[in-house]
Amino acid sequence: MHYAAEFSKYSHDLKKTWCVISSLLKADDSSSYVESITVNGSRINDADLMAERCNAYFTNIGQSLAERIVTDEDSFRTFL
Repeated sequence: MHYAAEFSKYSHDLKKTWCVISSLLKADDSSSYVESITVNGSRINDADLMAERCNAYFTNIGQSLAERIVTDEDSFRTFL
């Protein structure tokens, strides 16, 4: 949950998001073991299922974020 909060906090700052990811990759092996994750309110502690849920999240995050982008009816020329 800690990292979910970090990703939410920096959701609009790509550089800081990558810093969080980098800190995950550099974590000491003994402290980087994930015992469980919570997905949609359900705790998952099976390693294979956690991997599947993480893969699904990261596979779909681009499309999910793209769907939230508000489109503007104005031509780009309006902004020039």
